[in-house]
Amino acid sequence: MKKATLVLASMVLVGATAAAHAAKPQDDSTPEQRSAKAESMKAKRHAFKATQPRTMSQANATQVRKPGGAVAVRVPEELWSTMAVQRDANGNLRVIETDGTAAPAATTEGLPNE
Repeated sequence: MKKATLVLASMVLVGATAAAHAAKPQDDSTPEQRSAKAESMKAKRHAFKATQPRTMSQANATQVRKPGGAVAVRVPEELWSTMAVQRDANGNLRVIETDGTAAPAATTEGLPNE
């Protein structure tokens, strides 16, 4: 009975160790390599923003025909919507959506559904 308990306990320990190693993959990279990768990711993010078209005419230049026949295009910034949260006079929070990348006005005349 003791031998079976010892075998069972060792199997549980081996399984838990394997699970712990699987959950934390080893990272053999040096701090310099991690820093270089972070800089690379940052540069890619800025490159994406730099190539984002601002107007529809700039967006038309980004049209690409896919092998299946679909047409892809990058959405220009003027078609983006911007959302913000403001407090009204009663202290309630309101979500305001505006067109483009411009920030919403500080004050509004009233809610659109009033």
